Amino acid sequence: MKSFADLFRSFRRRSRLWRCAGGFAAAALLGGCGTVELTGSTLHRIDKALESRKKPSLKAWEQDSDDRRLHLKLAELQTGLLLKWDAIKISSTQTKRDAVTWTVSMKGKQGSISSAVPLTRDGYFLTASHCVEKSPMTLVIATRDRKMTKKPVRVVWRGNPDQKGPDLALIHADLEPLLPFGAADVAGLAPGQEVAVTGWSGLSEGTPNGGTAAGSILSVSPLRHDPTGAAWRIVRHDVPLNSGDSGGPLFTPDGRCAGINARVVVGPAGLFGTKFGLAGKPDRPLAGYSGEAVAPDPEWLHGLIAADRAAHKGGR
Repeated sequence: MKSFADLFRSFRRRSRLWRCAGGFAAAALLGGCGTVELTGSTLHRIDKALESRKKPSLKAWEQDSDDRRLHLKLAELQTGLLLKWDAIKISSTQTKRDAVTWTVSMKGKQGSISSAVPLTRDGYFLTASHCVEKSPMTLVIATRDRKMTKKPVRVVWRGNPDQKGPDLALIHADLEPLLPFGAADVAGLAPGQEVAVTGWSGLSEGTPNGGTAAGSILSVSPLRHDPTGAAWRIVRHDVPLNSGDSGGPLFTPDGRCAGINARVVVGPAGLFGTKFGLAGKPDRPLAGYSGEAVAPDPEWLHGLIAADRAAHKGGR
């Protein structure tokens, strides 16, 4: 059986770069301060301030062990791209060094771009509830055959944040992802522990700082429940997130998923700082900022998947 390092090197020889050609919609990633929703120029300024902090945040991880650097890159390969677009095309270009560059392009009416986290070999994924639309959506991801594959998405379960439910959704696509994420022991996480995120925001053309960033845990909530039986925790962190990162993983240094990124909260200091050009240095966290990830209870989630497999006979 191949090690993580062997698997990564084998795939990267065939796919050195993922590019997402075309624009993206900001969806509802950036939340608000109190009841204030961030829109228009305010959202754009904060998005840029956070984007500029991504690359500097990775300095410690990239200077650490080979395993830690590997998990940063591997998470990018593992994470799926969730699209609502009229026309989606995957093309490849052979390079002189026997590598292939995969390009995902979108044409037609502008839609939305978000991320999804593979859980199982038989195509179950987690994403944020606000990333899931009623109209058909497409998942694009690296698969076990070392290709970029696109498949339609079926929504298995969707939380309702407006009814005090989690901003979380379970979806299914008929494919076998390259490598599903393992689950972290979220209840055992403590403030100050290091974590990282990745998503498809930084894999778009024109985003030189990338989609991966690092930081630390701020807090982990007690287990929450809603009337549907859903059970989850909220993991607050200071890792910079951008539009397009919703639905992507918050993960630990050993590459295990600690939650699904769903929301950004920015306090008054961050709001005024970005408005008047006082957002601070990119190597420091944005004042008053926190990201929120939803971590489903493993027992509840396993039950949800088992019930869907039984109903659709989709297990492999």
